[in-house]
Amino acid sequence: MPGGVPKYVRVYDNGSHYESFCRKCFEFSSGGGARCPVKECGHRLLPAGKGTFDRYTVVFTGRFKGRCGRAHYVGMSCHPFHPQGFGQPGEAELNFDAPGGFPPKIGDKARWGDGDSRRIPYQLLPDDCQKLVRSDYMEIWGIDPFIQTKLHIEKHQ
Repeated sequence: MPGGVPKYVRVYDNGSHYESFCRKCFEFSSGGGARCPVKECGHRLLPAGKGTFDRYTVVFTGRFKGRCGRAHYVGMSCHPFHPQGFGQPGEAELNFDAPGGFPPKIGDKARWGDGDSRRIPYQLLPDDCQKLVRSDYMEIWGIDPFIQTKLHIEKHQ
């Protein structure tokens, strides 16, 4: 991991570009207003960062052992280690986030799900999210955490 940054990951923000979020019907809204834009719902809107558990999705890429033709990912909240936080790994079809073989560029909308996610650089993940991703990444690639820590310390001395 060059500089502690995982090389084979794609990071998505599932709602930060929206101002509000409806907890009842899971609709994001970028316009003003206190109520959900879906007529049948009309539920009170919450700030986007506080209303959605699955705020970030990180897809692990590359040819790691045990991939078996599936894409591995982790969905997480802003604070995945908090007792009320969320950090759940999963599997999906290979390249589910890159239909046609090409993932979206950083800043572009994702081409999977409802299309409300945007690809962001790894460095924009909150510290706790980076910690979870590094931990999962080292496990997937079989990297010994002690050796990685030692190399990182020696590099910065």
